Amino acid sequence: MSLAFLVPLFLLGLAGIVVPILVHLTRRQRRNVVTFPSLMFLEKIPFQEQRRRRIQHWLLLALRSIALALLALAFARPFFDRSDLSLGAASGPREIVVLLDQSYSMEIGDQFTQALEEAREIFADLGPLDRASLVVFGQGARVVTRSTGDRLRLNTALDTLSISSSSTSFGPALKVAQTVLEESELPMGEVYLLSDFQRIGWAGDEGVYLPAGTKVISIKLSEDPPDNIQVTDVDLIRQAVSGRERITPTARIARNGGVNAREVEASLELDGQEIQTRAVTLDANGATSVTFEPFTVSQPHTRGSIRIPSDELTADDVRHFVVSPGTALSLLVIDGSAGSTDASLYLRRALEISDDGRFRLAHRRTNNVRAEDLDGTDAVIINDARIDGASGGTLKGFCPTRWGASRCFRRKSRLASLGTGPSSGCRG
Repeated sequence: MSLAFLVPLFLLGLAGIVVPILVHLTRRQRRNVVTFPSLMFLEKIPFQEQRRRRIQHWLLLALRSIALALLALAFARPFFDRSDLSLGAASGPREIVVLLDQSYSMEIGDQFTQALEEAREIFADLGPLDRASLVVFGQGARVVTRSTGDRLRLNTALDTLSISSSSTSFGPALKVAQTVLEESELPMGEVYLLSDFQRIGWAGDEGVYLPAGTKVISIKLSEDPPDNIQVTDVDLIRQAVSGRERITPTARIARNGGVNAREVEASLELDGQEIQTRAVTLDANGATSVTFEPFTVSQPHTRGSIRIPSDELTADDVRHFVVSPGTALSLLVIDGSAGSTDASLYLRRALEISDDGRFRLAHRRTNNVRAEDLDGTDAVIINDARIDGASGGTLKGFCPTRWGASRCFRRKSRLASLGTGPSSGCRG
């Protein structure tokens, strides 16, 4: 432990100590003044005296000098450098935690291979009393090997690792490192973070608190950001056209990195067959949306993909989806014929704003429900309607034959044929 200064330039102020010394040496002492009534009896005699100055008040001089010295030291901001202590303690046993990123972004170049080599070098430097843990992480974290000094076991564990399909998140990995270090009895703790350090991996509220004195070493495996184009999202919009359901796919394509504009082709595939292609131009660090022509799905569980040409990072070059025909819910809304206003107007508008066509609405103002009105209907909503006995029987037979039915009641609704009150009958 040694003394150091944050602003050593202020130590020049120690030269101010000479100021009180000069004051003490140059200060003239007052002589006693003798008053004479007349000078006519005095004779002027030339007289010269030479005498060396001496400091008379040593205590006062010392206090002034100490005050100036303390002021200069305060501005220099002294502190104790403990680096020599940490170097001395580093020779003791260490608990080492290696956090190795295996998210899909590590596929770019040879980053994952570099990470494995860096981990092997760390394990090769283990002392006889050191222990190491190997933790791999992506969106979550997994302990591969914990607190062991067996280099062979650690290197064998490295040979079993591969890149995953998950994204990057540093929080879970650092929490695992915190747990390992807190449970360790060794005096020194070190954490090695091997990653390409994707910005999305750090949220800022991970709540990780490593033990005091822990040394964190981050090893970045890539210097330049890659020019990567990815399919980030696919939106499927369903519309009924001439009684047939049409699906319009829209893909969002983004580019990270790059310098100049770049053109790529995005293709739409259904069941492995390419059916459409669109050219997309992307600026550096830009994004755009591409919409394909609508298509009709005739088979359930049809597999679809939006694909761009492969680059260094292939995991985000394609986005898959599965669609089936007839997934929209058919609703019949019945309003009473006696009402003067459109009682279900806001209900229908709320259901019609669905972008993906999840609801097919039919509306009737009547108190009579026929069997043909219920053909192809999945659910019935009755609002302010006085349903008669025959219609009630039709609705009562409709419930067991459908996967679900819903009833909306208000004060004027009368469904006596279905039961004794609004709470009876089937429900969806």
